[in-house]
Amino acid sequence: MMNDIRVIITGGGSGLGECIVKELLEAEKFLINNIDINPSSLVKTHICDVRNVAGLKLFSEKIDSVDILINNVGINCIGNFEDFDLWDWESVLDINLKSIFSVSQIFFEKLKKSKGVVLNVVSNASRVPMTNSSAYNASKAGAEMLTRQMARELTKRFGITVFGINPNKLEGTEMSHYIDSAVPDLRGWTPEQAKEYQLNSILTGEETKPEWIAEHVVWLLSEKHRHKYLSGCLLDLGA
Repeated sequence: MMNDIRVIITGGGSGLGECIVKELLEAEKFLINNIDINPSSLVKTHICDVRNVAGLKLFSEKIDSVDILINNVGINCIGNFEDFDLWDWESVLDINLKSIFSVSQIFFEKLKKSKGVVLNVVSNASRVPMTNSSAYNASKAGAEMLTRQMARELTKRFGITVFGINPNKLEGTEMSHYIDSAVPDLRGWTPEQAKEYQLNSILTGEETKPEWIAEHVVWLLSEKHRHKYLSGCLLDLGA
């Protein structure tokens, strides 16, 4: 099958992003470019930090067209509010929130031409704050509102669909491993106590498999009628 749907994804080299890339490849209808600080073994990667706007603009000039933009990249840094480092705060906000704005703006003209779609990977932390995660929670709350704002401005005028997903805690990702190791140190718990606390806060009692999220995402993106009516929506994938 011809690869006729052109996709840009940020952070597609690991975690949920990598799972989405795998699902896109299995569909055999997508041509994928990944933007990441590390290369992907699966697809062509433009090595660039999403905070490097000049580098992103140079890359965009090499891309002929974009049908789908997936703003997936994200980081977390946890700590007590009173001790939280300003540099860490700015890094989290820049990568989780500002990059959605800048990357979407850089590829806007190409998305306008294709009447494409922007999918923002947000988090249920946008509405349910996690303890010791002030920067992450704020960045995700901002990302949810930015998604709604982009849809309001870009859908009617330019035919660009903009929607987001709010995953729950994902299983086996680098961010999950970071949280699992950092929380016990921060709160004076054992790893078992931290794990029990986290799972008790999830209705299903288990972390969400990123492969399952990826499967749903690619199904939605595979056909226009599956996502065009979602513009301005945030899909909660876990409560």
